[in-house]
Amino acid sequence: MRLAYYPGCSLHASAAPYHSSTLLVAETLGLELLEVPEWICCGATPTHSMSPLLALAFPMQNLVQVEAMGMDRVALPCAACYGRFRAADRRIKEAPELRKQVEAALGVEYHSSVAILHLLDLLANHVGLEAIGRKVVKPLSQLRLACYYGCLLTRPPKVVAFDDPDSPSVMEKLMQACGASTVEWPYKTECCGATFGISYEEVALRLIHQLLADAVRAGAEMVVAACPLCQPNLDIRQEEAEKASAKPLSVPVVYFTQLLALALGHDVRKLGFEKNFVDPLPVLRQRGVV
Repeated sequence: MRLAYYPGCSLHASAAPYHSSTLLVAETLGLELLEVPEWICCGATPTHSMSPLLALAFPMQNLVQVEAMGMDRVALPCAACYGRFRAADRRIKEAPELRKQVEAALGVEYHSSVAILHLLDLLANHVGLEAIGRKVVKPLSQLRLACYYGCLLTRPPKVVAFDDPDSPSVMEKLMQACGASTVEWPYKTECCGATFGISYEEVALRLIHQLLADAVRAGAEMVVAACPLCQPNLDIRQEEAEKASAKPLSVPVVYFTQLLALALGHDVRKLGFEKNFVDPLPVLRQRGVV
């Protein structure tokens, strides 16, 4: 299966393990991910809060590049990028006059021919859970995981719409296909605080601690994320959150593709676990996964 791949800004920088493990998973599953040439930032939060036109133009420029590749599908690992692409594509389809304005600003024509898929959607619903399960050579047996979606991946439901917005389960099913057990917990779609870590640090630290503490109460020994904004926030700020609440945590937070690549037989040394602030390897060794 060949399709375009838009890594976004984070996956070539702060979320490098997400990128490298995604490519390893794709290789094993027979996916040929072709990186969009000359891609630009999706605009993320700052753009759509500053300029409605730019908020559409940035994703649309990337989608035009996908069409130029001759691709009719694009996979995105980042929840923020995925949401911006889907929102822009929907808005442009609904408003012909707005489409003309954006096309005039970019000097290109967009044909709305590209299906925009989050990586989770691609793997679970297009490759298929059974097909992935057949490729597992190192089951994640006895590993108890809390799957964390964050607040962007399933909302707004009319825009993203590949799983239940309030109680998604696609990541749980994917991890279960790899042999892991997953816990039910109410915080899996709550906000992690994200950029509040800069403007309202105390709010972010409180959210981080509440989220991780609840995952532990539910029986999880590791949190699995699908967003390059959530994972570093929960991992890097965890020590600060512990100090602010005076209650210890020490919960590893990893990308779902890292565990999937491990289950598919890839060398643990290639998966970037050493970049974590909270080391996941002790738990993985204790459970016999590595």
